[in-house]
Amino acid sequence: MKTVYPLLALFSAALVAAGPVPIHGDIRSARLSVRTEHLVEPAPVVAPDAAAEQKKAEEEKVAADKIGES
Repeated sequence: MKTVYPLLALFSAALVAAGPVPIHGDIRSARLSVRTEHLVEPAPVVAPDAAAEQKKAEEEKVAADKIGES
């Protein structure tokens, strides 16, 4: 009896952690569909502006040169 109660407790915890089991249908496809659903669309990716990137690189180079001169 000493080992029955801990085993029963572990079994009960495993059942709770497993969640509800679908009665009809494939278990694998039901879980997969829940996992891959997207509730919100991802934000559109904006391509970086080449001119802005070049200007930023030049500003960083000038700042680095000023630090190097000091």
